[in-house]
Order: sequence, then C-alpha cells, then structure tokens
Amino acid sequence: MQDIYGKTSGIRLRGLILRIDKNELSAESIYDQIEEIAYQYCWYIGNKGFQVLYRIFEETSMFEIWYIINSTSYQNGYKFAYDMYEATIKAVEIVSCVVSNKRVNPQLIIPCRLWQDNMVVYR
Repeated sequence: MQDIYGKTSGIRLRGLILRIDKNELSAESIYDQIEEIAYQYCWYIGNKGFQVLYRIFEETSMFEIWYIINSTSYQNGYKFAYDMYEATIKAVEIVSCVVSNKRVNPQLIIPCRLWQDNMVVYR
C-alpha cells in the first residue's frame, strides 16, 4: 500500500497493545472471550481502512493483545493517526460487550513506531 500511494517515508508500521486483567473475564470462557475481543478490535481498526495483525500473549495476571498496523490506508492512502480518547472508548465498549455487559477497564497502550524508513529490518 505504501508504494502504491507514495507513502514510503516516515513511520511505516504502528504498534498498539490492549491489556486486560484476567479477573475481569469469565473463567469458564476466558479464551473464547479474549479471542473475540482481539478480533473485534482488529475489525474496528481494519474498518477504518488499515491493514492490521494481532497476537495474543498470556501473562500471569493479564492478557496482552498486540496489534501491528500498516500506517497507510488501503482505501485512500491516508496515514494512520491515533485518537486515544476514541480508541480507548471503543476498547472499553468492545470488552464490556464481550464479557456480558459487565463494565471492564482495559488498558490501551501505544508502544512505539515499529518500522520507520531509516530502520534496518533483518529477514
């Protein structure tokens, strides 16, 4: 996408982490719930026109869902921009809906620029 739209400089990939405490999920369906949350938030970002991948990590007391986002839209070539307020509200909405309308407070983190045009990428 970046080559097609001429957006080959600057930040190429963005990262986003969604953290959810295990105690806020139902024990009997915890893995189904975390998978549904990961998918729904991925769909939310993808629906804005950005390619996105996710990976779920299980820690002792929480889950972390890492998202990698292509910073150039496949729909119009616009660059991805964070609106933390909107993104956090959407995360709370998705997580609360998946866990049966129970109010849950996930933590949304923007870790870093994952790939910039001056970075070395090893294959």
